[in-house]
Amino acid sequence: MEGLPRYVRERLDIATAMSETPSAPDSNNIDLIPAVELAGILAVHCTVSRLTHKGKLSKAAGCFLNATLCTHCFSIVHHCTHESISQANEEHAAFENMVFRLGASLIFFDDGYREGHRYVL
Repeated sequence: MEGLPRYVRERLDIATAMSETPSAPDSNNIDLIPAVELAGILAVHCTVSRLTHKGKLSKAAGCFLNATLCTHCFSIVHHCTHESISQANEEHAAFENMVFRLGASLIFFDDGYREGHRYVL
């Protein structure tokens, strides 16, 4: 690790510290929190879109609210990219892939983002 740049060493130290905290899920369990958050985001996004379409919410407010929801959705997609939902456990890979694709469809990302970003240090 000595030959790595300082920022890479620090990121690895942070990742190690986070994985050793009592609140970190172990590698045999799935982290369901991002998936539950995504369900809420999708429900609210549909509601805001419907209210905007019916004229009960201004277009500016609807656009702002849905943009805010999409920003939060990016965090969930990013979790999936780094396998933090499945904890790199192959048994949970299909679930994580479903969460990624549902979230990615809302922000117009495709699998290229996942593959291109996954191995970036």
